[in-house]
Amino acid sequence: MGVYDNDLIMTWTPNEYKRKLKAAKLREIDEIERMTINAMFHRYANNAKKVKPSQMFDAQKARAELERDVTGNGFKNQVDAKKLNDLNIGLRNMLRKPKEEG
Repeated sequence: MGVYDNDLIMTWTPNEYKRKLKAAKLREIDEIERMTINAMFHRYANNAKKVKPSQMFDAQKARAELERDVTGNGFKNQVDAKKLNDLNIGLRNMLRKPKEEG
């Protein structure tokens, strides 16, 4: 966990201790996953002919996707407020009609 102060550890509640322990284990798992991916990159780079960096990881594409996600200019599922409002009005009208007729 990276904490060596026993007094500090003893002040934690059992739930805090469990969360910190889980976080430390998840960090370790992430580190092993990164090492695994790094090993795969090395294996590919050593065994492939004419390796280009963009074949292993396209940084420009990743930056463009990040920029698109941050600015919100590329969401495929972006909700149009007017269409959603029209849909809600239509559904309300549909649900009201059977009550008025009966």
